Amino acid sequence: MAKQIPPDIRIVLLDEISGKLSDLIELTKRQIPLGIVKPMKFTIGTSLKTIDLTKQAGGHKAVGVTIINDGPDSLYYAVNQYIVDKDFELKVDSVIPINFGVPVIEVITFISDGTSNVKLIATY
Repeated sequence: MAKQIPPDIRIVLLDEISGKLSDLIELTKRQIPLGIVKPMKFTIGTSLKTIDLTKQAGGHKAVGVTIINDGPDSLYYAVNQYIVDKDFELKVDSVIPINFGVPVIEVITFISDGTSNVKLIATY
């Protein structure tokens, strides 16, 4: 014979389950892309330039970005970092798509060997 759970304990358990379900629903909502695509253009020079993607979409993080270097010089970039080492080079006329599948991209930092005209397409 199954042991009966006292009514007071049942209420506490149901309240706990309700809270966990609410947390899961909120987490799920934050993971769903907004369906917004924002194209941007920048000129990058020899000093660091950080683009805050959350400011471009009302505080929302981007799911993905496509970076296009229209030149005339090479470009270096870092995702979600405020410094750039020269490991991630984007040569002139190159395109790099970056997609995390969930909204996690807050900033992209750039620097160039000279001057680079950049097109950035962010997906939210």
